Amino acid sequence: MESLPLGLAPSCSSTVVLVVGDAVALALSELKKFTRADFGLYHPGGALGIKANS
Repeated sequence: MESLPLGLAPSCSSTVVLVVGDAVALALSELKKFTRADFGLYHPGGALGIKANS
């Protein structure tokens, strides 16, 4: 059910898509054995990458 009375705005649908996308990403990272070092390799300059590489 959408939040607006007209049922036109995809508020619930967009939230569901984000949840499903996160679930797929987490499942794939486990299947591919994605490590902390891999994360640091793809995010070398940001705060999370620095934390992953330390």
